[in-house]
Formats: sequence, structure tokens, C-alpha cells
Amino acid sequence: MTKLNKKNRIFLTSVAVIVLAVGGGIAYTSHEAQNVGPMKIIIA
Repeated sequence: MTKLNKKNRIFLTSVAVIVLAVGGGIAYTSHEAQNVGPMKIIIA
């Protein structure tokens, strides 16, 4: 049981990090798009 819980914790942490990274990337891209224009989204 202990191993399973540890694996789940690592997995959940990884998922949380990925979600934050993706969300941050989208927010950053949207912010940049307002300043730079549509080409930035295509490049990014």
C-alpha cells in the first residue's frame, strides 16, 4: 500500500506541474498575443 500511495503522490505532483505549466503557457501566449498579434500564437 505504501508504494502505491507514493507512486500516486508522484503522479499527482507531475500532473499538477504539467497543468500549471500548460496553463501558464496559455496565459503567457494570450498576453503576448494582445501585444504582438496573431502571428505570435502560430509561432508559439
